[in-house]
Amino acid sequence: MQKIRTFRHAFRHSLVPLDDYYKRLRKNTPLSFSLKYLLGLAALVALVYTSVTTISFVSAYPPQKLQTMLTSIQSSYPDNLVITVNDNGRLTSNYDRPYTMFIDIDGVPTSVFTVDPKAQPEQIAAYDSRLLLTEQEMVLLWNNRVVPIPFEKNSFLRIDQEKFTAMIQSLIDLARSYYPIVIVAFGMAFISLALFFFMSKVVYLALVSLIVFLVGIQFIQKLTLEKTYQIGLHASTGPILLEMVAIIFSLNIPIPFWYLITTIVFVFAAVYESYLAPAGKKDV
Repeated sequence: MQKIRTFRHAFRHSLVPLDDYYKRLRKNTPLSFSLKYLLGLAALVALVYTSVTTISFVSAYPPQKLQTMLTSIQSSYPDNLVITVNDNGRLTSNYDRPYTMFIDIDGVPTSVFTVDPKAQPEQIAAYDSRLLLTEQEMVLLWNNRVVPIPFEKNSFLRIDQEKFTAMIQSLIDLARSYYPIVIVAFGMAFISLALFFFMSKVVYLALVSLIVFLVGIQFIQKLTLEKTYQIGLHASTGPILLEMVAIIFSLNIPIPFWYLITTIVFVFAAVYESYLAPAGKKDV
């Protein structure tokens, strides 16, 4: 409980540099504490994002609906369609035209995937499909973002109706253990996302802190790179929360490099509060 209270205290006073917290942070707090704080913040962000994603998935695809969809997908694969990925990681199809599989979801024809070796990744939107197979990659549409995943080389794959039916049957069998799988997937996603988020922010904030330090040292001779970095670990709280909200709600912010700019501004403000601002209200 004490660690939770400590994190809540640091979180509340790291949001914006409006009191003496950053002065005490500079004078009395070791860097290790700030790294632990960032790890806790990464865990919090991962928990929120994973929870929202899991709830959205379970709401959209409850067990019975998911099994019905998988059964429909299984029976919809054409008996003469053959998809091949050769050893060079190139996909071909025996169709001389693009193919899109449609299934009925709640009375609405919905595209499941499209095969078009000649397509570019960005064309997934034109096909209105969640999955697009091009010559070189499998393209996903995730949170309104195009995510291309290149095919592996030296991994020959041939998919016909029999192979496809067996693959979907495996998913149908797994769907019978729906909630245990959701719980395991939630835990794995949470841990993976928290660690990835923490490590990426450690590096990202090092670069931001270097920028702030190179400018700030011209005005604050006592400024050190280590303290700039430590202050940045806390000052990034606000921008990180804004980034999380933008991702969860799929917000398209029409400002280039808005997250980088916001983070630099927050770190500059925190450095000013730590070194130059007069003593303000007490940290409570």
